[in-house]
Amino acid sequence: MIFTSASASGYDENITLIGITAEKGEVIRVGDTITIPMNDHTFEQREIIDMYRDWKKWKKGKDLFSEIKEGEWAECVIHNISAGRIHTINSPYDEEILEHLEDWVCS
Repeated sequence: MIFTSASASGYDENITLIGITAEKGEVIRVGDTITIPMNDHTFEQREIIDMYRDWKKWKKGKDLFSEIKEGEWAECVIHNISAGRIHTINSPYDEEILEHLEDWVCS
């Protein structure tokens, strides 16, 4: 599975939304426990509570589905994990940030 994004819910501080794309031969379902890579090279396990593609429709009880297969994507709802610590294809590991810290200008 490919973790494409991670964000916190603006409505519930305990909910994190993770963008996931299923890889070759994968089927990811609501209720599955997934292993989530973190920016410090550790892993956390969480259960997928729900999945959707369109937030507005999902909040109205529409656009509901329970699984994604190879090549498909979904926003997956999980609980109690900091979105800022999740390693996605767009986020650096902690040591990469520290490596370039001296290049940053602080005031």
